[in-house]
Amino acid sequence: MIKATLSHPGETIKFPSCQELKGWILPDAVKEMQQYVTEMKNSRANTSCSVLLDGWVDSKGRNLINISVYCPRGTVYLRSSDISSFNGNVDPMLLFFEEVVEEVEVENVVQIVAYSTSACMMEGGKKLMEKRKTVFWTVDASQCMELIQATFLKLLRDACPDELVKPSKITSIVPSLTLENILSRQEHLVTMFQSSNWRISILASTSEGKRMSETVEDQSCWTRALKAVKVTIPLVEVIKLLNGNNKPQVGFIYGTLDQ
Repeated sequence: MIKATLSHPGETIKFPSCQELKGWILPDAVKEMQQYVTEMKNSRANTSCSVLLDGWVDSKGRNLINISVYCPRGTVYLRSSDISSFNGNVDPMLLFFEEVVEEVEVENVVQIVAYSTSACMMEGGKKLMEKRKTVFWTVDASQCMELIQATFLKLLRDACPDELVKPSKITSIVPSLTLENILSRQEHLVTMFQSSNWRISILASTSEGKRMSETVEDQSCWTRALKAVKVTIPLVEVIKLLNGNNKPQVGFIYGTLDQ
């Protein structure tokens, strides 16, 4: 309304009254939205659609799911459901998925895009695909990336229980300390990338995973890393001296630099 008044200098625009706002304006807006939803529903038979699940835990501890339906014409909110009573139980979860698919009309549904990689939800989705052969179950891309990262971190922690990144209050020396630490774990890292657990992981088949694997197994890479460490670590020791609480004598600093 403010934009409308500013765009027509010299003209007087009458604002809707309270009666108008709660009278004809709201029903008209509802009617317009209902028409939009009907158009979306009618288009699903021609284009098919995806069911989108988005869940969270509210302040009362309830597990809630928002259900939306996407098709090329647009996205429509279907409803919200409280799954607290059966969250973690596969059979009721499967029944819930089936009810959603039936509500949207199963012949129009191509896939369900879930928001969680929990065992219950994944198993429920697997069973749904077995019962409804035309419906595909998948997980939101961000959740897939989190799952891939979690899998990789588990492999890394199994191979190297200690953190590879070496923290320091002096941020400028962290890369050198970390490289030195990685060098000390060379054997463990090479073994990890040669293991069957790595080969069957999702990340191993990606371009980034292949690049990491090739880098770790390239001996020339380790040789260059060793040269870098031999050059930088003595300088790191000097920087530590200069930034320490107990400042050493200037002669001692020069002696260290000379070394």
